Amino acid sequence: MIKVLKRGGISLHTNLSNLQRVDIKHNIRHPFEILEIKMKKIATALKALDEKLESNESDTTFDYDGSVEKRIFDYVQGIDELYDTSFLIMKAVNETISKDNSNAILWCKENCKDNYSDFKGAVDRYHDIIRVISNKIKHDSLRIDFLTLMDNKDNPILGFYFSNVIGENNLNGADLDIHAEYEGSSTAFSYNHFMKSTVGLVFYMLEKLNSILFKEKKLKEKDFLDFSESLSLISVSEKYNSLFFPDEFNKCILSVVENKNSFSLTFPYKKIKIIGFLITSVRPSFRINNVGGIDTTTNKFPYHKLIW
Repeated sequence: MIKVLKRGGISLHTNLSNLQRVDIKHNIRHPFEILEIKMKKIATALKALDEKLESNESDTTFDYDGSVEKRIFDYVQGIDELYDTSFLIMKAVNETISKDNSNAILWCKENCKDNYSDFKGAVDRYHDIIRVISNKIKHDSLRIDFLTLMDNKDNPILGFYFSNVIGENNLNGADLDIHAEYEGSSTAFSYNHFMKSTVGLVFYMLEKLNSILFKEKKLKEKDFLDFSESLSLISVSEKYNSLFFPDEFNKCILSVVENKNSFSLTFPYKKIKIIGFLITSVRPSFRINNVGGIDTTTNKFPYHKLIW
């Protein structure tokens, strides 16, 4: 269980604030400041994405100006940066003096092996997909395509997928390294699940890093510093409901329980699939690729075998 106070206070943020500059043995920005920079970037990116989806209202199926795509990319890369930054913070609070290494991950692997292994062992299983997406954003030619699934109660479930060329003759579809197969079809991300799972991962990383670096530190509620970025992430996550794409009910999300003075967060948490839940239609939205004045693109869209 992860505790967040009503004014946003979290253990890692407060514990890092209590470190003195003389405690930092390397030429690194104070870890408290490092955390604030990265969390602000994530919260800003998520808020921008949420506001864009909200402003589109019913027209969230297609990204006419590429603004939704950009916001998704920014948000994913912000989360990936937080993962890398966790090792920079780990290095900053470590007293080992050795030949410096600009790669904090490699430095921690060599100089604080237990902390390095504990963090990676807990986090990598949830972060790996973010790393794959982030690397492909930087080094491949990903695009975002969109689709809406309708369930048997006429509820629209909106989402997207990372599109790439996946076959001969310019066949486009869900990137094979990102989207797993489900009942013979490729898959996608519903906005509902994407928001809840990624925000959950952020808090999970922060909690694991705190438990590794500050095992013996027990804070009283009055000691916690306000941290608006925490509240911003929770607020956005809670706006999205638990209607997911069919394969997502087996995947982890964030659960939030509001108490008198705090929020109790649980990640990983799995939502039980609704009894009788069925998909009745799939409505994809494809981009037109006018290379040489002719659209030669063919598309394979997710979940198509659920309705055919």
